[in-house]
Amino acid sequence: MIFGPEGLLYGATEFGGITGCGLGNGCGVVFSLTPNPTVCKTTSCPWHETVLHRFSGAPDGDEPGQVVFDGAGNMYFETAEGGAFSEGSVVELSPTGGGWAEQVVHSFGPAPDGAFPADSPLIFDTTGKLYGTTAYGGAYAWGAIFRLTPSRGGWSEETLWSFQPGGPGQYVPTAGLIFDSSGNLYGATKGKGSDAENGAAFELPSSGGGLTQLYAFPGNSNQQGFGPLGSLVMDAAGNLYGTTFSDGPYNAGTVFELAHSGDTWTYISLHDFTGGSDGGYPDSDLVFDAEGNMYGTAFGGGSPTCESGCGVVFEISLQ
Repeated sequence: MIFGPEGLLYGATEFGGITGCGLGNGCGVVFSLTPNPTVCKTTSCPWHETVLHRFSGAPDGDEPGQVVFDGAGNMYFETAEGGAFSEGSVVELSPTGGGWAEQVVHSFGPAPDGAFPADSPLIFDTTGKLYGTTAYGGAYAWGAIFRLTPSRGGWSEETLWSFQPGGPGQYVPTAGLIFDSSGNLYGATKGKGSDAENGAAFELPSSGGGLTQLYAFPGNSNQQGFGPLGSLVMDAAGNLYGTTFSDGPYNAGTVFELAHSGDTWTYISLHDFTGGSDGGYPDSDLVFDAEGNMYGTAFGGGSPTCESGCGVVFEISLQ
């Protein structure tokens, strides 16, 4: 969820809306939530939901991801499937009087184009270009970084990098991208494969040239490890932080720091999840508060009521 214009909350659901898609559970919707206009006198204060768009699979998309706004109040997001080639899309919703007008910005298709974006947000650079990742597709079928450039009322797309097993950055980028102050891109791959590669953190310089691998996550002998599923976050000193899904000493994931010094990146484990009361299998982005503490969510652990635990919200205090 994100706050948009006029204090409303905006988000998307993977399913619901128009019937069809997948197992008939619907193709997903984009919605807004409006706060109650009166003061609540009870502990529960429901917000009003408005469905802004229902996806149909083709030609627009299926399973929309995280929403991002531009400066004019237009929304953009990737869809994991659907589109003209059934391999995902990038969609724009623009406010028009009492509703929203949809434009399919790009439908992912045959190689070397990317395919099947993960649930990660798109990002804008200072010139209005959009950047994102796809989990598969590209020249080697193992994921890609792409850029969308506004062009004469439409958008032109180019693949900036194609991932492959054993190549720089490893493969299968499910996390989103971030910029540093110089406009360089940073991201991560999960790299789950039979060789126990767990993906890597990488940098793609804004000045051009190839992708640089910053750190390769080691993997586990039991083949259960995953690298980061959520996006990295950078502090003011240029250090990177993130989570891994199921590696670490308890095979339940970690919170880590990649400390930056010159051209060297040093891995520091900030917490190793046990899968117990502390949680396990973190798959979200991390966020900082004003004091430098980090917050996130873990998919499992916590209450034992569910099969693998019901999940937790956690805080990492940096001393």
